[in-house]
Amino acid sequence: METSDGHVRLLAPLTHELAGSMSQWRKEVAPWAEKVAHLLGEAMKGKYQPVTPVTGTNHIEAQRTVRKRKTEEAIYQDVFTRETPPPKQRPRQNAKVTLSNCHTCGGPLARDQHVNCVICWESLSGQDFSTRKRRGEAIAKARGVGSQWRVEHPGERGDSEWYRATVLPGLQGIPLSRIMEACRVAKSSASAIRSGKRVPSERHWDILLILGKGL
Repeated sequence: METSDGHVRLLAPLTHELAGSMSQWRKEVAPWAEKVAHLLGEAMKGKYQPVTPVTGTNHIEAQRTVRKRKTEEAIYQDVFTRETPPPKQRPRQNAKVTLSNCHTCGGPLARDQHVNCVICWESLSGQDFSTRKRRGEAIAKARGVGSQWRVEHPGERGDSEWYRATVLPGLQGIPLSRIMEACRVAKSSASAIRSGKRVPSERHWDILLILGKGL
């Protein structure tokens, strides 16, 4: 159908036929879409890890690698069992074997709850060992300061409703840099505090109240 301003719209029953064939369109277009995305990614500077969320190629390759490795292990175990006499004593239990594998390379995982192995994890942005170590130290330090404050202020528990009614309104015109300096937090956390999406630790309420009053 052509409208008065020249636009053309598709109507039923053609729209029904197109909707019914979407799965086939997805199958045909997905490989080309990912190929273009990978070409653009390889042209970028820095590390690029190609992913295949549409076609699932990486996951299929990882499964193929895992099946091949398990087949080789089974063959080796069968040969080893036939050639090696049974031990006289019960062997010691080995470490727990993980049942899942890395979603990227198919290798074994250090922990069941992980989705990537150590090598692939290190290749992700912001997940290298030094960055995770600094992040952990900062979290531990913040928890230590919070614990010390609770020891020095036993039984002192603030009311979040009081904070929202008394402290939060005064923060609306305060620059994020001043909130960052007062609470020792990142810019994203300071923005969440000023917008009210996050209630900071009680030890910061007094300084934020003073800050909001312009003192």
